[in-house]
Amino acid sequence: MSTEVNDNPAYYGQQGAPMVDAAQDNGYADQQGQPVHAQPAYGTVDSILTAADITEEDMWIPEWNCVIRVRALTKAQQHAIRTEASRGQKNGEPNAERVEMLMFLTGVIQPEFGREHYGQLLNKNTGVIDRVIQKIAAMSGASQEAIQAAIAQFPEGR
Repeated sequence: MSTEVNDNPAYYGQQGAPMVDAAQDNGYADQQGQPVHAQPAYGTVDSILTAADITEEDMWIPEWNCVIRVRALTKAQQHAIRTEASRGQKNGEPNAERVEMLMFLTGVIQPEFGREHYGQLLNKNTGVIDRVIQKIAAMSGASQEAIQAAIAQFPEGR
């Protein structure tokens, strides 16, 4: 394992980075000008591949008077959603309604909804469904700006 020093001072001020040697003073400062005393440890392929990075959260739905459990999507699930939502499209672009359905069905893990249930959910409050989908997208790493851009790209009724 190499212990070379990274020349980017901001690198050492990253929040949450594990520290190798807290007593080491490398002369760098973080973004607030505070001295940084240790070099972050590099991950290994194994530690990265086994890291538990798929988050789950309970989400209170006041309109339904209950809690549901949602989970962040994996990259493989994102690819599968995009592929399935694009199937049969003349322009090759994903169908917005299919993307929403697949995100909801994949991201809501408790209770487990099926496609037949989603058809029935379309007769429920649109704000609830949109909030759940936006929560799943945000948990999966989509920024609020990206979520808003996606909503603007696919206006209701299109």
